[in-house]
Amino acid sequence: MVFDLSTFDLHDPFLEASGEVFAIEDYYEELENQITTVQKTQRLKLDALIRKEKLTPENAEWHEAIQGYDHWVDFLLPRFFRGPFLVSLYALYESVVTEVAVLIHAKHPHLKRFSTFSRREKLSFLERAGKYYDEILGIELCPDEPTWYRLGVLSEFRNAVAHANGRVEMLRPEKRTVVLDFIRSIPDVDIHSGYITFGKAFVSDTAHIVINDLRRLIDDNREACRPDKIV
Repeated sequence: MVFDLSTFDLHDPFLEASGEVFAIEDYYEELENQITTVQKTQRLKLDALIRKEKLTPENAEWHEAIQGYDHWVDFLLPRFFRGPFLVSLYALYESVVTEVAVLIHAKHPHLKRFSTFSRREKLSFLERAGKYYDEILGIELCPDEPTWYRLGVLSEFRNAVAHANGRVEMLRPEKRTVVLDFIRSIPDVDIHSGYITFGKAFVSDTAHIVINDLRRLIDDNREACRPDKIV
């Protein structure tokens, strides 16, 4: 694809960040297309095997083949496709939130740096960022409560996937309790063979919420982060 650079604000302080937001949105669409393709391929293989071997529900091999297909569709695909995407989505959120804080600090160097703010307190990134934006920058990081809640959910699931490979029993007890509570309250998230699996509806909704909030954050702070013109 050839881009018309005349349509871009090449002095936009968030040109690269905006590109990353567009990229992860496109990546998610392709990811779901790939899942659909793999599901169709596995279904064709299953149907071909059943026809070739003339299998019926009365055969043990029929049940084995069905279980193998279900394992792919219900476990492997959600785990290995959608889990890593959520990790990347959250990483992008952290990156943009940090970049906004750094760029505003560059224009107001008397302010405390985000990198050193509340480091001694046992706060999550979201807690620390929310506190920094409020107390130091005078900005509400996320004014929409449902979005803030979903970011918290994403943060916990991201940590479970990144640090425990999505295996619930490997989480610290206090974290396991939080994650299990989320799983019980969210219809499209489940546990399969001891691992967290994510349905399309949850991931699609989460991607939409986070991407829209990132665009809002960028738009709201673009001018505040734009470098001063050199006269």
